[in-house]
Amino acid sequence: MQSTKVQQKIQKLINEIFPLFGNVKTIVEALSASGGRALLVGGAVRDLLLDRDVKDLDIEIHGLPLTQVETILKRFGHVRTVGKQFGVLKIDGIDVDWSLPRSDGAGRKPTVTVDPYMNSKDAFSRRDLTVNAMGIDLVTLQLEDPFNGAYDLENKILRAPDPEKFK
Repeated sequence: MQSTKVQQKIQKLINEIFPLFGNVKTIVEALSASGGRALLVGGAVRDLLLDRDVKDLDIEIHGLPLTQVETILKRFGHVRTVGKQFGVLKIDGIDVDWSLPRSDGAGRKPTVTVDPYMNSKDAFSRRDLTVNAMGIDLVTLQLEDPFNGAYDLENKILRAPDPEKFK
């Protein structure tokens, strides 16, 4: 169960920040109605919890294949694939990265595997730090924090979600 303070910050995101990014709420609703699950991920979640301005949104869609996500997003404008091999799409005029969960292989130029059915813990494990490995379900407004990033943020701790991936 998340704290009232976290819940208030998440509500602020929905009420104050989302309108700055076009019709994101309507897009999230369309993705959800099609069986997808939209999670705000990465730096926006960290910045929200730190009471910093949220400058960009990265939304990860679980449960829908890339082609279906692209079809849904096209209802809201021209869609560009800025990293199709990475499962990243953009809608012209809306400064949001829409992506699918992925895993990265080892090395400087890792093999990337996009998997729309990956669970959020596995998807978050590829991120650099626990403070960036959190997500907010944009329908239920629940914080997902499998690596205790909110605790690390509050206690000024920097660590990797998966130390084996960041030696």
